[in-house]
Amino acid sequence: MRLQGVWSVGFLFLGLWTYEAKAEESCVRFDEAKTQIIVACNVHFAEVARKIQPSDALRSLGSGQWLLSAELLVVDGAKLTLDASDASWLKINHRFRTPRPYSVVVRGAILIDGVKITSWDPQTESVVQQDAKGSVPRSAIKILAGEGSVIQNSEIAYLGYNNLDEGAFQALRFQDSKNGLIQNNEFHDNWYAFYSDHASFIKIASNHYHHNIRYAIDPHTHSHDLLILKNHIHHNQGIGAICSENCYNITFDGNEIHDNTKVAIMFSSNTTHSIARNNVIYNQRFGISIGESSDNEVYANQISSTGIGIFVNPVSSTRNKIHDNSIKDAETGILVGSDVGGNEGNLYDNNRFYQVTQLFNLNSGSTVDIAHQHFDHASLIGNHGANRVTISQSGVIEVNGVPFDTNETPYHAGIQDQVLNIHSISNEF
Repeated sequence: MRLQGVWSVGFLFLGLWTYEAKAEESCVRFDEAKTQIIVACNVHFAEVARKIQPSDALRSLGSGQWLLSAELLVVDGAKLTLDASDASWLKINHRFRTPRPYSVVVRGAILIDGVKITSWDPQTESVVQQDAKGSVPRSAIKILAGEGSVIQNSEIAYLGYNNLDEGAFQALRFQDSKNGLIQNNEFHDNWYAFYSDHASFIKIASNHYHHNIRYAIDPHTHSHDLLILKNHIHHNQGIGAICSENCYNITFDGNEIHDNTKVAIMFSSNTTHSIARNNVIYNQRFGISIGESSDNEVYANQISSTGIGIFVNPVSSTRNKIHDNSIKDAETGILVGSDVGGNEGNLYDNNRFYQVTQLFNLNSGSTVDIAHQHFDHASLIGNHGANRVTISQSGVIEVNGVPFDTNETPYHAGIQDQVLNIHSISNEF
């Protein structure tokens, strides 16, 4: 009887071991019908590769390089770790998959640390180049309804395209996701480098974004509480960093942005309660732009060698505070309004201009409130529309040769199709 009990216990433990082994085995599987590697546990990439071998879905190329010829899916509640101990370069095959190319899709969490990830064409044995229209299908990294993903110390390149049926495939997309960290990476030669939709609490810090075909950093559509900090953003064919369509609590802080074809930083389409501060911007057509966005703050930025330093775009941009910025060597320091409309209710306070003759340019019935401003034989231009200017707390100034003490009484003027030549006599304010 005792021996029988021992055997019973032994079979019990054997059964438990077999069950646990099968559970561990099933947490990584390959769905051949969908050409999909499914990760349903917390696991390293090397273990994923081991469990599905031999398979053409994930093939070692040697020297830490892997060719992924399947969709890699991390399900809700699971976490995949892909770091330098697992791989040096993940190449995603852009062939043999319709209607969408293979991608990394994360509904749980992923840690990418110290790995290069690109598209790959095994026939040409090279990355996949993109055309100007984005018509070449290329892979992407998609964080969908995930939480806690980290991408750091890595290179993300040659990903994304313009899918006309489903929208753009950005290189890295956070959608309905939160609590993410993107730091110390290099993003280049992507369609869009970063894009978010309904994402929140993401830190994007100390990355290098260059030579992407469209925007470098593009939080979008109800994204909020993003910190975009100390990134180097240059030579992208579009906007450096933007938030658009009902974003809020976005902070652009301490970035170096230059030589992008459009705007360095842009608040667009009802972006509110957001900040751009301490950024160094140069060699841009536009430095900072605010369009149809209110209750934002732009301060302590250094802007130089631009066509327009700051552009407060027409219609529905109000209650923005633009203060303590330095604008140097610009055709126009601050442009307010345009042909399609003006705006009002924004405060311009203690901005400093160097080698900028045209400090303010007003259009389409815009109203500007200027305070604590030094004028060095500067011009304020009012174009079409009943534009109005108020200058207060700026000491004694001369306007077209007539002195006004703005500390005692604010200077008010309507300005339409004319130029005000302004010079500070006293800076006591």
